[in-house]
Amino acid sequence: MVPYINPAEALLQVADRLVSISAGALSQEAFAAELAVFQQMQASADPAHSSTTLERLRNVSELRPSSADDRDDGLESDSNTKDGSDGKRKGPVSDAERKKRRQEVNRQSARRIRERRNNEMEYLKQQVQTLQHQHGLLLKYTSQLAKEKNQLIQRAMELTERWNATAAENLELRSRLQDDNVQLPGI
Repeated sequence: MVPYINPAEALLQVADRLVSISAGALSQEAFAAELAVFQQMQASADPAHSSTTLERLRNVSELRPSSADDRDDGLESDSNTKDGSDGKRKGPVSDAERKKRRQEVNRQSARRIRERRNNEMEYLKQQVQTLQHQHGLLLKYTSQLAKEKNQLIQRAMELTERWNATAAENLELRSRLQDDNVQLPGI
């Protein structure tokens, strides 16, 4: 069993759909086709509901061309260039206005690029300063370690000389004691 659909409610649903898609990237031709379907449904629907819906739709259709032109890229839509037309836009926007808007978008883009490049340059300068500071600290630390190493080498040489002198003196004392025939404990 097919459910009953009230023509006025269907008309409102189509109108709401047109309102929701009119702000999107729908082409002029597709929007016109949707509008034609809506008008056919409106003609067969209850006149009490259709007048407010038609008013809402007219407001949307008047706003439609300007909302498509306010996109961030400032370029023509794909539907105008792919359909074989000469690339001129239908509607109140002139070539001079498009050119002016495109130039403004380009200026803003160039400004953002300059800002990003300057920020990156500042970051790199800070990195260079940080690395130079760390390099200086590492050089001081390396120099300090080299001095400590030299001191330890000097101390080791002094201790080695003392040990050699003590060992030589010990050997001499042993030989004297052997000459005197003295018995040493643990020998």
